[in-house]
Parts: sequence; structure tokens; C-alpha cells
Amino acid sequence: MESHAPEALSRARQEFEAELKLNPNDAVAEYQVGQILAAENDPAAAARFERAAGLNPNFAEALVALGQLRLEAKRLPEAITLLERAVELQPKNESARYRLMVAYRNSGRAADAARQKAELERLQQPPQGEFTEFLKKLGEKAPQK
Repeated sequence: MESHAPEALSRARQEFEAELKLNPNDAVAEYQVGQILAAENDPAAAARFERAAGLNPNFAEALVALGQLRLEAKRLPEAITLLERAVELQPKNESARYRLMVAYRNSGRAADAARQKAELERLQQPPQGEFTEFLKKLGEKAPQK
């Protein structure tokens, strides 16, 4: 996924499809094919993300990707269900929280959106504390004489 050049995506997809022939229950390979299809704006991406999530219901990234597609399609109740599950699985997943905040906002659930926004802001704050201050001082240059 470093390059979205058509030939690179095609090669990557061939590799993942070959992996799926060897192991048809590989949720990660299925997800990666979905990512490639999404990069190509191919609507078949949704089916690949659905299959990845079906193979591994605890695959948060697949749930987020599928939730994003549902959000874009204005299928908000479905998006919310998927994204809530992703946040449950990975509470520190900023992408999942952001998309859930947008889904809540778009569905008129302002209080829920505000809670997600507050949690997202908390996650994005730099760490604080004595050890963090110590590390900062280590990184500072000594004054030149």
C-alpha cells in the first residue's frame, strides 16, 4: 500500500489472492484485498471487508474499513454498530473513534458525538508526567559556551 500505482496494486492483489488460494480463511489477506479494491474505488471492497470481519469478528481494522464504507453510503445505523464494536475491541484506535464520532454526528446523536470527540482529544494529547519530563530533558541540547 506504499504505492497506489495501478501496477503495484495489481501485483499486491495477485499476491494476496494467491495467499487466499492457499488459506481461504486468512482474514488479513481478505482485508488487504479489500484495501486494494478500496484504493481503486472498486465497490467490491465492501464484500472483502465483510468476509474478513466474518472470518475474524475481532478484526478491528476490518470493522473500521467496513464502517467507513457504510458511513459513506449513509447507512448510519450499520456504520455505528460496526464502529462501536471496533472501539470496544481497540479503545485507543483513533481512526475508529473519529469515524464513530462522525457517524454519531451525522445521525443526530450530538451527545454521543461529543463524548467520542472528548475521548479522541484525550488520546491525542502527548503523555505527561515526571518520566516524560525526564525524557524531554535528555533530548535537549546542552547550552553552547
